[in-house]
Amino acid sequence: MRTQFDMQKRIVSLENLKAMCEHISGMAHKYEVSKVSRSRVHVTYSNPDEYGNPRPIVAVFAAIPSAEVENPGIVLDLLRCIGDQDGYDYQAFDQLLYCPTLYRFIGPGWQPNMWEWKTRQQIDGTDRYLCPDGITRTVDYSHPYTNSTFAAFDVTADTPREYFERRGGNRHFAYFTWSDLTPAK
Repeated sequence: MRTQFDMQKRIVSLENLKAMCEHISGMAHKYEVSKVSRSRVHVTYSNPDEYGNPRPIVAVFAAIPSAEVENPGIVLDLLRCIGDQDGYDYQAFDQLLYCPTLYRFIGPGWQPNMWEWKTRQQIDGTDRYLCPDGITRTVDYSHPYTNSTFAAFDVTADTPREYFERRGGNRHFAYFTWSDLTPAK
């Protein structure tokens, strides 16, 4: 028997990966791109233990060559984890794998190579949007269909009771493309 599967993988540029590492790094948790080769990229995670030892863990991702030699595509699928002591350290990279999409934001006083990386919510300054049907709603960023193309909105309150009686369930979502939405402050 042959196994069949069809999957979508997130692929980001090396510049985006560096921005993602910076975005999720904190005071104690530090992510950085530590090595780039023709076919692999290493991201080092360091979270000091209670004695101050850095305990670095390295995640290895596949790199896909692109037209820009110094900016390959990185497949965000963990190939292996180096330095994993207890078999669960790979979970330290979940935050990187599920990092929201970041965009280059050109703010006031912009100068060449002086951009910031921000999420859509940070750029728009709100999570409320005027939808194409004329209603202002709050986007559900935790919904799995909310991504760089679509926004999911919980419209349970807007849905008539008869809808749930006919179809079952207790929640209803509406999906719109970001280009159809207008930020509402």
